[in-house]
Amino acid sequence: RLFRWTHGHIFYKVSGVQDASPLVLIHAPEIAASSYEMRSIMEQLAHHYQVYALDLPGFGLSDHPHIVYTGELYVALLQDFLSHVVERPATLVASGLSANYAIALASATPEQCERLVLLSPTALFANGKLLHWYTPLLHNRLIGLCIYAFLTTRVVLQAILSRGITQSTNTLSPSELDAYFATAHQFGSEHPVIAYMAGHLSLDISRQLKTLQQPVLV
Repeated sequence: RLFRWTHGHIFYKVSGVQDASPLVLIHAPEIAASSYEMRSIMEQLAHHYQVYALDLPGFGLSDHPHIVYTGELYVALLQDFLSHVVERPATLVASGLSANYAIALASATPEQCERLVLLSPTALFANGKLLHWYTPLLHNRLIGLCIYAFLTTRVVLQAILSRGITQSTNTLSPSELDAYFATAHQFGSEHPVIAYMAGHLSLDISRQLKTLQQPVLV
C-alpha cells in the first residue's frame, strides 16, 4: 500500500488480523535498507498482531526525494504514519538507528506508542552526531556519490551485509543479495545513505530515554 506523505509516497505492507493490536516494524536507515529486513519476523508476528512494515523515505519502494534527510524527518514521518494509517496506539519494533526515532516519538507523543522493542540499538547511547574522518568529504556531492557507488558494488555490498548475519551459515543467498542490490540501486537511494554516513540521521535521545514511560525491550 501507499501512504501519501508530505515528502512523497511511503510504501508499506499490512498483515495480520484487522482487529488485533497494531505493531509497526521500522527498519534501520542504512545502506540497501528497507522493510525487507523484517521479512523473517513479520509473518510470525501477524498471527498475534496487525503488523505494519514501512519503507522509510529514500529507502526501498518509498519515494526517494532529493531533500535534506535528518533524524527529525523520520520521527515526523512515523508520527504522521501512526496518526493517518495506523490510527491507534501501537507497539513499535525498531532496528538500529531507528530505535532512536522510536524513542523520540514515544517521548513526544506517548499516546501513539504503547511499548517499544529495540533491535540492535547500537546508536542508543551515542550523544549527538556520529562523525568519522571521511565526513567532510561527503559534503562534496561528487565524492559522496563515488563512495556510495563503491559501497553498492555487488562484492562490497555482500561483504557489508554478511557482517550483520547471525545465522549459522553466515552467508546471503543469491536471491537475498539480489533484493538488497536492487534496493541499493533505486534512483535517488544514495541521498539518505550519504546523510547517514555524514551523521545527519543521528538523533540524541539521551534525555528522552531517562523519562520514557512506556515499557521497553532491548
